[in-house]
Amino acid sequence: MTKTVSKLKNNIDYIYKKNENTPRMALCLNFSINQPEKSAGVYTLMARLLLQGTKKYNSEQLANEFEKYAIDFSSELFPNYLRIKFVCLNEDFSKALELMDDILKNSTFEEFEKEKVKLAGEISAELDSPRTIAMDAYYRKMFENHYYGNSIVKILENLGNISADDVIDSYKYIANNCKKSLAIVGACDLEDILSQIEE
Repeated sequence: MTKTVSKLKNNIDYIYKKNENTPRMALCLNFSINQPEKSAGVYTLMARLLLQGTKKYNSEQLANEFEKYAIDFSSELFPNYLRIKFVCLNEDFSKALELMDDILKNSTFEEFEKEKVKLAGEISAELDSPRTIAMDAYYRKMFENHYYGNSIVKILENLGNISADDVIDSYKYIANNCKKSLAIVGACDLEDILSQIEE
């Protein structure tokens, strides 16, 4: 296994680890989050909506593209960073990268109201668990007056105050101003995929 650490032409740090004899490639793009969200739940909705349609594909078409090429694609939110990642077969790396590019540049956030309702339902179901309630209270107290304390209870209470513009503005800020880092793992030679990643 070989490992390369360097920078892309646009100054994004990347690390590439070559794993021989594996049929899959994995790519993670991380965006640091260095600004408190405007309102509890904005970042959570943003991460969910990124995969709910672009100018080219509506949410159903996008899901069909992932299924057609067996691409495992996700958007994950952590307290201090947003991760966009995919795992795909080696031969479908270019397609997965194309879909990622479309999502990053052309997400429409059009399913905003529907996603708000879904999120409210999921949080309400989660809060049926005493363990979840206890952990939620712990994080609210531990990170009081800090956006790390925007627990699911606070998000549920605040969902009605969030607008689609809040979500779009937050994504634009993160995409344009936050530090990014990239990790790629798989069997493909770096020189074969680097130009696609650079583009």
